Amino acid sequence: MEPLMYYFAECRNRPFVWGEHDCVTFVATCLDLQHGTNYRHIVRSRFQCFGAGDYARLTKRIPLSERVTEIMGEPVSADKLKDGDLALISNGRLPSLGIVIWPVVFSPSDEGLLPVTFDRVIRGWTACRTH
Repeated sequence: MEPLMYYFAECRNRPFVWGEHDCVTFVATCLDLQHGTNYRHIVRSRFQCFGAGDYARLTKRIPLSERVTEIMGEPVSADKLKDGDLALISNGRLPSLGIVIWPVVFSPSDEGLLPVTFDRVIRGWTACRTH
């Protein structure tokens, strides 16, 4: 968890930027730091990083939850999530991804990392427990 905590500190005040520091690239980088995976590359090559308008059109066709399930496997209920796992959260606009650090989920926002309470978790995935 130490590399993840350093990354959180680095991102604390970094504003949201599509394709650089958006919810998908943030979560992929967190997974890579925790498990030595290459999810950021997979995300960028398979799904590319889109602007806000493209993202909205893309997720209407294939919801973000389905895209994450393609890579991470079947989702789990929120009560099964542990530190470092992924969560899809409702933020009042488009759903976004974040990383669980109990008792909240952190996701990029215009002001930096935003802690979101667990009552806003829509779905979750375990982070590489079998790898």
